[in-house]
Amino acid sequence: MNTVGFAEALVDLLSGCGIGMTDRWNDIRIYGILALIILLGITVVGMEWEARTQLVLLGVIIASFINFFIGSFIPPSDSKRAKGIVGFSADTFTNNFFPAFRGGETFMSMFGIFFPACTGIMAGANISGDLKNPSKAIPKGTLSAIAVSVFSYLACAMVVSAVAVRDASGSIADAVAGNQTTACGFHPNGSSTCEWGISNSYGMMTEISAVGPIITTGVFAASLSSALACLVSAPKIFQALCLDNIFPYIHVMARGYGKSGEPRLAYLLTFAIACGIIAIADLNTITFLVSNFFIGTYAVINYACFDASLSESPGMDYHI
Repeated sequence: MNTVGFAEALVDLLSGCGIGMTDRWNDIRIYGILALIILLGITVVGMEWEARTQLVLLGVIIASFINFFIGSFIPPSDSKRAKGIVGFSADTFTNNFFPAFRGGETFMSMFGIFFPACTGIMAGANISGDLKNPSKAIPKGTLSAIAVSVFSYLACAMVVSAVAVRDASGSIADAVAGNQTTACGFHPNGSSTCEWGISNSYGMMTEISAVGPIITTGVFAASLSSALACLVSAPKIFQALCLDNIFPYIHVMARGYGKSGEPRLAYLLTFAIACGIIAIADLNTITFLVSNFFIGTYAVINYACFDASLSESPGMDYHI
């Protein structure tokens, strides 16, 4: 899913420069699989390289956040006003505060798309076997991840809703006249023909930021960071499951390689499954599919923790 998100952003960037190999969907598949191969190479080398890569990606993500918040305080030019960026405004924030779903979208459809973006909070727990003190690291890391994620998403959403309108035509003449939607048409279902505004363009954060390309780089970094975390954690969980020997015929996947017992066979299996998901090439379709799996996973995790706590299992000695 995250690799497809990276590939989509890359294809959109290259197509804007007139660069493309085949059609949009096949380009997404090609770039997605190439990125996955590179991430697999980093993973197979070992956790040390994976950790270094994650630190670099984290630095890029932090820089993109800072760049976005700085840009939101810069007075917009006429060209940015034409795209719906009006600067901080209480009226704009009030108008954007409540939902206005369009094109048949609902709260649940938006939830299905957004929910996978919150699943990184389990990254630390998924590699518990590599932690020095899991009983302390997992609760601290998970709660910290939840706090940072909630603050980041809410801060970005509130800033965007305070500085940009829902619809804008992109016409400077409309912006100078004080009505960004003069050249727009509106359909009965609420959707508009406007190309800009937070309801129409995925590039609004780029336009709001001080330096647009830094946001694009941050999107790449966030997508690749999440993809790398999943590519590391899923095989390790599967290896642990195989070591427990609960299910027949899968014990061969428990074999570890190197000093740290890296699950390379599980890496290859995960790679094959990921290639199949990338072949779908439609991010919205993938997010709905992935959301169902994650919701089921979290339900089972919550039940397992509840049951282990209730039975006072020695292995549930987690404390902050």
